[in-house]
Amino acid sequence: MNSFKVGSACILLGLLLTACGPSAEDAKKLGFQDTAEMKLAEKAGFKNADDFAKSKGFLNKEEMRKAEPDKTAEEYAKRLGFNNVAEFRNIQGKGFPDLLAYAKSKGFSDTDTFRKAGALGIENSQDYDKYLVKKRQEEELAAKRAADPYFDYPEDQREFIKIVTNAQQQSKSAANDMQRGGAKSQRDSALCALLSSTRVQGWRGTLAKISSNSDGFGVLAVKIAPDVTVKTWNNSFSDSRSGTLIPPGTPLFNKASGMSVGQSVKFSGNFFSGDSGDCIREGSLSLRGKLEDPDFIFRFENLIEN
Repeated sequence: MNSFKVGSACILLGLLLTACGPSAEDAKKLGFQDTAEMKLAEKAGFKNADDFAKSKGFLNKEEMRKAEPDKTAEEYAKRLGFNNVAEFRNIQGKGFPDLLAYAKSKGFSDTDTFRKAGALGIENSQDYDKYLVKKRQEEELAAKRAADPYFDYPEDQREFIKIVTNAQQQSKSAANDMQRGGAKSQRDSALCALLSSTRVQGWRGTLAKISSNSDGFGVLAVKIAPDVTVKTWNNSFSDSRSGTLIPPGTPLFNKASGMSVGQSVKFSGNFFSGDSGDCIREGSLSLRGKLEDPDFIFRFENLIEN
């Protein structure tokens, strides 16, 4: 065979090899799994498997293979339950293969609960359980407050309001004053049974009036329920037996004068035993007024913002 024939044969062999593409052995030498993977890498401009893997966000070719059928590290991370590759790498760096394993290390049984806790800045199931208990208690308390506007009031005040408002409704539905007289008698008997003492402490309400009489003594009224008020007298003559007007310069006067109508307050002090059938002294002039819009006379001892 002459040199021309040998050269021609070599050229022909080279053309055949080029047409056939790289062999499986060539692919493996460059770290590829097979020639198909190698061709994909070459098409993307990469000559070895590790560089190709890193271009997809993987650490190396082994992780890329493990991630199949996911095409990128981002897809792989999300399949494992992570939000993104950064979170995946962070948890992976702590020695956990996936999000569920990490969640279980924190005491959670699933990733959804783990995520809910994480959104609240809570890192473990014990703290999340405490949060849920507290939330449930707060919701139950809110429901009770919504159902009963006097839920937070002292028990004796709540019962006082219940008795008085029941009498209000009886008066409004009464056909005549004789029926109203019966409603008032029932109310006063119930109030006397409730109040073992005329002194009350820590009651709540809303400031309805802050004023003074002509001598400069303080006049005060606190609404404890719709159309139910406890108050001082507003003149010295009516107050001569009670001493409810607040002397100027006293701590109570100074405190009350700095407050505003509509402000929520806590208060303590004394009712007065009534006369003419009243259990406790009340300032209305008419029977209907005593029942439907009662003003109970009260000597305030203390008043604070609620």
